[in-house]
Amino acid sequence: MPYRLFVLFCVLNSVSLSAEHSACEAQKSSQTEVGERVSLGRSLTTDNNPFPIFHPDAKYLRALVRLVTDEPCNWALYVRDSAFRPVQVLRKADFADGLRWTERIAGDHLVLDLHGCVGTSPRFKIDSYVEMPLAAKNPYYSKQDDIPTWHDLYQSDIKDRNAEPVPSAVKQLGDNVAFLMMTHDRRSWVCSGVMLRAGVLLTNWHCGGIEPLGSDQYWRNDIVHDTIADISWDGDLVSREYEGVRLLAGDPSLDYALLQMRQLNGSGEVSPVTLSKSDIESNQRIYLIHHVEGMPKQLSECHVTAKVIKDTRYAKNVEFGHNCDSEKGSSGGALFDDHGELIGIHHAGFSLSSDCTQLDKENKAIRIKAIVEDIEHKDSTLYEKYLK
Repeated sequence: MPYRLFVLFCVLNSVSLSAEHSACEAQKSSQTEVGERVSLGRSLTTDNNPFPIFHPDAKYLRALVRLVTDEPCNWALYVRDSAFRPVQVLRKADFADGLRWTERIAGDHLVLDLHGCVGTSPRFKIDSYVEMPLAAKNPYYSKQDDIPTWHDLYQSDIKDRNAEPVPSAVKQLGDNVAFLMMTHDRRSWVCSGVMLRAGVLLTNWHCGGIEPLGSDQYWRNDIVHDTIADISWDGDLVSREYEGVRLLAGDPSLDYALLQMRQLNGSGEVSPVTLSKSDIESNQRIYLIHHVEGMPKQLSECHVTAKVIKDTRYAKNVEFGHNCDSEKGSSGGALFDDHGELIGIHHAGFSLSSDCTQLDKENKAIRIKAIVEDIEHKDSTLYEKYLK
């Protein structure tokens, strides 16, 4: 082979192998990276009001606003959509901590509009905004067949009129399932979670960070505070959102994190979830409710495939196998039994070798009993308050 052609072949082959390696690493990544956090650092007063934010092709936007200087007047900060309709109104009481995320605004426009002061003005700093695109990066499906079997929990996307309706009792299980969005630096990613009771959220430990952060840095205070949970991410334009307050408990070896959350909007609190105390049985019918790739609430109807996953890098006897179709945004999704009791949270898809060869067709979940027992052993007060 001539020298120049040989060099060209080596270069192209290297690029091909590098691309394959990147695709492999993306498949093995635990997080579903979606969207971007964009720094602004812009001031807002009545002098430069209103302040528009535009991001092309965004599915929705939300802004992080800081009250820098207050004034003794009855001001109101309106958050508007692309048609200039008011979606949210923020007042002094909403900035008790000085910093506040707006609600999600559908579309690629968000407008901040300040009113109520004459001759003086409070000063805000628009720290940053998060945009959610129409599709996630690097999707990797853990599904049994070529076509995934999950479908909209409320069947708003079902076109087959002969499809079996989802029972109301199963739909009710989704009331406590949350869409989570976390941010760090300029990156953002999504997971699922479940509100065990008002203000207490359970999800995976691996949802609390993204490379190059080490696992010991996951769920740091800044990541917790920038975590938004929406229990009404279900295809409508109404949001029932919570923001992170603090990490209550967690363990990387059991892949769980328990967070205290504060309600941002919406009326009423969620009802407590019933935690299963029964043993998991092989072939047991179960329901996975999750936010696949950041989609509205999806339902996968499936079965337990293994009572215990023996070959695991996690703690012994904490994982069980199931055949519910999932994707990386499904992490933290709630698994319920036929009695409506929470038996676990989904946390991993098919096992992959170092070169991304698929080793099985079994999804994995952390059993709720293992999580509850771990919290009871480490912090009996926390257990008595939230889990007993």
